[in-house]
Amino acid sequence: MRKRLLLLIFCVLLVLPSGQISAKEKAKTEDTDSVITIQTIDLKIFSNYLNINSNGKATVNVFAKGVTADKVIINTYLKRYTGSSWETVKMWSVSENGNYAEISKSYYVASGYQYKVFSYCYLYSNGSLIESSSGSSDSIVY
Repeated sequence: MRKRLLLLIFCVLLVLPSGQISAKEKAKTEDTDSVITIQTIDLKIFSNYLNINSNGKATVNVFAKGVTADKVIINTYLKRYTGSSWETVKMWSVSENGNYAEISKSYYVASGYQYKVFSYCYLYSNGSLIESSSGSSDSIVY
C-alpha cells in the first residue's frame, strides 16, 4: 500500500508543471504568430503614510522610487469621509528629476471624521510615461 501511495505521489509530481514562467510565450493562431511579453514594472517602492496626533496635526509622508525612471511625479490628496464620499481636504504635488520623489507635509484637521491619504505616481523615462500607479494609506478616525 505504501509503495502505491509513493508511486502515485511521484506520478502526480511528474505531471504538475515546474512553476517556471517564461518571460516570452509564443501563441500560435491560424494565420499569425503573436509574441506575448511580460512588461517589466519600473516602480520599486510606493509608500503612503498618514498619522494624526491628539492635537489634530496630520502628518503625511509619501514617497516613490523607480528603477530606470528619470522623472517622478506624485500627486497626494488628504481626504476625509463625509458619510457618502471622500472629500479632498488638502492636495500636494511634487515633480523630481531622477528616480525618487517624496512628499512630507503636515496639516491640521477637524475632529469627527475619518481621514485617508490617496496618491498617484507617474514615472517617466526620456520624456515618456513608463508607468503610473495609485495607492492609499490606512484610514484614521480623528
